[in-house]
Amino acid sequence: MRLFIGVWPSREMVAEVQEFIRSAASGSTGLRWVPPENLHFTLRFLGEVADERVAGLTEELQQAATGCRPFPLTLGKTGFFPNVHSPRVVWLGVEHGTKELAHLAAMVQTVGSEWGLEPSGQRFQPHLTIARVARGALPMFVPGKEPRFQSTTTVTSFSLIESRLQPGGSVYRSIADFVFPEDRPIDS
Repeated sequence: MRLFIGVWPSREMVAEVQEFIRSAASGSTGLRWVPPENLHFTLRFLGEVADERVAGLTEELQQAATGCRPFPLTLGKTGFFPNVHSPRVVWLGVEHGTKELAHLAAMVQTVGSEWGLEPSGQRFQPHLTIARVARGALPMFVPGKEPRFQSTTTVTSFSLIESRLQPGGSVYRSIADFVFPEDRPIDS
């Protein structure tokens, strides 16, 4: 199975991002927008994981979730990977909740390493991918016209997600959801 660990945004946040995408899409060519059902915050890409290893990995992730507490997360400015001069990916950054999301990513990185999964080798950059850029295309975003998002996702869980490559793009489905204990207060 091709797997990653991620956080799903709230329906309200997805709706707000979709509104931003609708406005940004007019006049932008060469972009393949992420469908709303695929919007997520990646904590760690695992790659191919043998089916027989999934149950044990799931147990470890469930145990790790017991030490987590809910936290609010809001979106911020647009960004580009690898950079603004040769973009391949357009993303929205995290304005509030960066530290907590990075902590969650470090925790799942540790679990993955304990299972012998290779570390990603990249510095964690909390973001929500919204588009892929066709080779040679330049997204038309006007500096200073950054989005202003109002919605907040209260992160109360993370998920082990399967990514199936289909002719029309990737299809994601949760294999397991790891809910934080309810008796832990929300960080502010």
